[in-house]
Amino acid sequence: MSINVLGALRAWGTTAPSSGAQVTPLLESQADDSGAVSAPASSVTLSAEARVLARFAERGLGMSVHVLNAPRELSDKFVPIPRDELEALFTRMGARPEEVQELVEGFDVDSQHGLSQDELLNGLARTMKEGNTTFAQTLMRVMDRLDQADGNVSQREFVSLETQLLSAGGR
Repeated sequence: MSINVLGALRAWGTTAPSSGAQVTPLLESQADDSGAVSAPASSVTLSAEARVLARFAERGLGMSVHVLNAPRELSDKFVPIPRDELEALFTRMGARPEEVQELVEGFDVDSQHGLSQDELLNGLARTMKEGNTTFAQTLMRVMDRLDQADGNVSQREFVSLETQLLSAGGR
């Protein structure tokens, strides 16, 4: 079952993510319009729109681009992501080695067969439920660096990371 996410997000009081923009990870800092460089925030939060997406994940619903995928539809296609592929994916997203380790261990809670669909969605939901834990803050910092690195995870940043993870498992 697929639902147009625009209607679903409107029901939750938000809007759909923008499309077509290139997302690139920002590593240590970001320059503003004047060229001044600012350090990334030490504590990262979720925007209202990103909290909606975390709620969807908590209910077992994954988001990829503009389509909300029901759990059965995802599980029919989702193949657990091996730990080494997960490490490589987080590295490509700009995570530092210590962040990669924290993320892999935080997502793959059973350490058996790689990252399962349930572990992926539960990990994303933890950003809302356990926002101040080391895992949640690490995940949100990586999300935040995918675009603005302003200390607040936007809907676009949340969806970007989630889409990359869902795509890796949807081989």
